Amino acid sequence: MGKENSYSRMLSEMNFVQFYEAMSLPVRGLIHSIKFNTIPFESILLSSSTLFLFHATKLDLLILGKLFGEILNPMSGFGKFIKISGYLVFPFIVWGLYEGAKIQRLKKRIEESLAIAGLRNVFGKVPTIAGIYPVDKETNKLVLNRSSYAVGDFVKARDRIESGLNSYIDDIRESRLKGTVEIIYSSLTLPTKVSFRDPELLDSKSFFVGATRSKEVTGDLDSTPHLLVAGQTGGGKSTFLRNLITTFYLNSKNTKFTLIDLKGGLEFQLFEELPRVSVIPNIERAIEELNSLQKELIRRMEILKKNKVKDIANIKENSSEGTFLRSRRLVVVDEIAELFLAGGGADSSKIIQARRILSLIARQGRAVGINLIVATQRPDSKSLDPQVKANLVGVICFQMQNDSSSISVLGNGRATDLPSIPGRAIWKEGPKMTEIQTPLLSTQEAEALIEKFKVSNSSAMEMSSK
Repeated sequence: MGKENSYSRMLSEMNFVQFYEAMSLPVRGLIHSIKFNTIPFESILLSSSTLFLFHATKLDLLILGKLFGEILNPMSGFGKFIKISGYLVFPFIVWGLYEGAKIQRLKKRIEESLAIAGLRNVFGKVPTIAGIYPVDKETNKLVLNRSSYAVGDFVKARDRIESGLNSYIDDIRESRLKGTVEIIYSSLTLPTKVSFRDPELLDSKSFFVGATRSKEVTGDLDSTPHLLVAGQTGGGKSTFLRNLITTFYLNSKNTKFTLIDLKGGLEFQLFEELPRVSVIPNIERAIEELNSLQKELIRRMEILKKNKVKDIANIKENSSEGTFLRSRRLVVVDEIAELFLAGGGADSSKIIQARRILSLIARQGRAVGINLIVATQRPDSKSLDPQVKANLVGVICFQMQNDSSSISVLGNGRATDLPSIPGRAIWKEGPKMTEIQTPLLSTQEAEALIEKFKVSNSSAMEMSSK
């Protein structure tokens, strides 16, 4: 009877959930690492190779033979197979254990932070953790089942949650359909305001993209000859275009600008009286300008062929043809959907023609020094030609309203995870994506920088047409 009571008491004291979690910790850690591509395969494979080398040279027996003699020196073929497999798998198990333990510690810290923040129900339970997902190397997304709590409760407790996590919260939002709250946080703070950088600090082909939590990011027209700038209204798209155009105008004296804005030229009216700049406010003039650009592109291609070079970087600068090619053309189309969809009264044949010319510039413009920058709120296939989009290798994506828009631009939902901070964006260059704060350049600041270059409207139009 006493033995039965002792056995029952032992069973009752055992926490099988904790036992299961402890035993499955390495597996869960490995799965998490593989899922989010955080597993250091090179280091693990190097460790496995080192252990196998120890086995092949029998150094393992020399060092650990006295303690694990029978285990390290099996006689059967199956035993040797198990030993070799163990050496190969052991580093993965160690990494899984480390990663799993790290996740467990993080979850415990989050639960303690929520409790400290006062987010505990009448039963003493805090909101359960639905998942912790890395957004990038410096940022995580915490998904909580909000239970009976409103998103406002989490917003009110923001400072205490930050203190408990020892991190900075970028955004807190809810998903009513899923019944969850998403908290975007990082151990480093990202600036909410970044000033315009002096263009003289850059070369004539470079531009300041923005700042991350730890560094400044620049781009250049050699590696990213064409750009897509996307984002909903108020996100910072127009400010970034203003910054980009001002930078290149001040820093590249031999660049001509074609600024197409079919909303009456309102976005680009700041640049109207500048030499070397053409502001195009309607579809008819846009088609004319694109036809002219197509002719210039063909002429530039013929010069390259004549000189037997593949791009402008290889042509002699001291020749008249070299001087002509070194004069870049920067084509900026603000809200390209106005050109491809509405058309401002243009017939379908002209819209098709515009698509074709922009596609040609996107495909061949890099070699001849014609660079294309396209901005849009709606990045779907109807408002942005897929062939044009495929050649826009640099992407600045501000906050998007839904995952489908973000996926259309970035290939994932990162842009919906951005906080509602003007200027906050994802910079995508090839496959690499980085969250940044883009530089702020107000209309008044840009006006002050370019005012001395302005001439009368008639003079500016005459000079830009040359």
